[in-house]
Amino acid sequence: MGSKIDREKLLARTRTALRGLGEIETEIAKRDRLPEPGDLYLFQATEDLEWAVIERSGDGRFLRVVAADVDPLVGSADVEVPATAAAGPLTLRCRFDSWCEVEDFKPELRAGFLDAEVVEQARSKCAEIEIGALSASLLEEEVDEDPEYEDREVELAAARARLAEDLSDGKIGPGAVDGTLGGVPWPSLDFASAAELARGEHSDPGEVAWWRHAHYNFSQPVMGLPTGADPADLTHTGWAIVLHADESPVVREALEPLLEYRRAQAGGSSTKVLEVKDGEDVREWLARHGVAAGDADPAKVPWYLLLVGSPARIPFRFQSLLAAEYAVGRLSFDTPEAYRRYAESVVAQDTATSAPPAGTAVFWSPRHRDPATRWTADLLVRPLMEGVEGRPAVAAAAGFESVRLWGEGATKAALRQALHGIEAPALLFAAAPGLRWPAGHPERRATQGALVCQEASTRGSIDREHYFAAADVGDDARVQGTVAFVHAAYGAGTPRRDDLSPEQEESEPFVAALPQRLLAHPGGGALAVVGLVGRAWATSKKLTPATAARIEPFEKALREILAGVPVAHALRAFQERHAARATDLAEVREKAAFGNPGAHDEVARAWVERNEAGSYVLLGDPAARLRAG
Repeated sequence: MGSKIDREKLLARTRTALRGLGEIETEIAKRDRLPEPGDLYLFQATEDLEWAVIERSGDGRFLRVVAADVDPLVGSADVEVPATAAAGPLTLRCRFDSWCEVEDFKPELRAGFLDAEVVEQARSKCAEIEIGALSASLLEEEVDEDPEYEDREVELAAARARLAEDLSDGKIGPGAVDGTLGGVPWPSLDFASAAELARGEHSDPGEVAWWRHAHYNFSQPVMGLPTGADPADLTHTGWAIVLHADESPVVREALEPLLEYRRAQAGGSSTKVLEVKDGEDVREWLARHGVAAGDADPAKVPWYLLLVGSPARIPFRFQSLLAAEYAVGRLSFDTPEAYRRYAESVVAQDTATSAPPAGTAVFWSPRHRDPATRWTADLLVRPLMEGVEGRPAVAAAAGFESVRLWGEGATKAALRQALHGIEAPALLFAAAPGLRWPAGHPERRATQGALVCQEASTRGSIDREHYFAAADVGDDARVQGTVAFVHAAYGAGTPRRDDLSPEQEESEPFVAALPQRLLAHPGGGALAVVGLVGRAWATSKKLTPATAARIEPFEKALREILAGVPVAHALRAFQERHAARATDLAEVREKAAFGNPGAHDEVARAWVERNEAGSYVLLGDPAARLRAG
């Protein structure tokens, strides 16, 4: 291996000397502008490699690059640049490509250029690799099997990972795939921009006090409930439906089976139907019912609250603030029949004479080339599947069989099969980029928040077969009694305003179609779906705490869900995190007000983590609980 490294250094020095003769440097000097296909770049994270730009995304925000070195071994996935060509001799390693943001390609990093013919060859080679149609000569086949070549591929894979980590460091990942731009995600947000948004955000003193009350309550044994109350006992907590004053009476009538069942469990006086008036915020609503922040009184406002109706009437923000002190879920369907199907399904599942077998916990997580998806797959889903730092995997600890559809196994067909088997999975944990459409697009209501599968490239074209949407859950699917956790941008719904979208658009908010389909399935609905409203928050290592701390709310929630704890109660770790991060952000802002703005990363971290924690919502009855095993 030493002789190969010496040969590479010698060839690299030779090429540098040749460039010093003038022709290449003259061409580089002409290109003091945006990078374009054919340009070669050197990055500090991978000093022994060059990166050749072979493609620009449709909107011009991203560049596709492939690794390039001077090793003479040429395999089936490589393109050889002869010594007589511009920038030759060189070998383009098309198996090791990556999409990077244009802003990372500074003029001073440009190291040369390639002929257009070579660039086209590299694009063609990458296309062959993607569709699995690579052809190879006998010599290339021999090289592919050469141990020295295999060692080099390991080095190249590590170099690509270093480049991706280096270029994404200090950025907040996009977390969504834009269907209108050929699958190109939004640009990343840097620390300084995040800090500026955080400082410019309006801070309501009353809301800050609310979060501080909530944060304090989580330190108490019963989380603000009266002393001695059992949060899992409806006779202690009560249960209520919360509707908008203008909601159709037909919707309430459709939920009567569930209302009657909870009344039998909690008692007539502890089961209520409450109304929200138009424009009423959480504090006003509680005050109208004689309850103050931080002072829960189930006799007036039950602890388990099922919001009913569109977020256009009862906003997601109302739900998020209320969930800081109460166990809150939401139902929002397009027809009264869907409400009735869900209500009847929950009652049927809870009153079955025998519980179903322990069943399975399905983990489904694609692993694309982009950093955001890799962080989710590697630092969230994999530890949940396999355990972390001496703690067992969540499914195994609860006595459930784990079905692991991770990375290459996270295909659309695999997810469909998991939901169309003989038995419904007890738990589905699906983590993927979420599909996003602009306001007014005809696909927005039907497929926004759909799960982008392993088949897709998050920087390439997005076809219908690349994502899993509501229409992919057939009438023969088995989802009754399932609790689903959909970790995807817009997986639970779309807010009225998305401040970080390119257009900063404002449009009517809605609950995503995929959870609606799961909850009101004609063959029996899922008990609950936990998901994200708005974008997912994928952050680089500078903003990401230790893996164990980051996954702790997920781990705790999944363990309790599998143990049969009411879903909203099991999610209290998320609400506690939300209250803590909102309090942290308020403290950072107070420091700034006294002339100590703090470092960019401190402000950005508090803001990002507050937003991330506050994006999770529960769709379904908050008192629903898994019956398995």
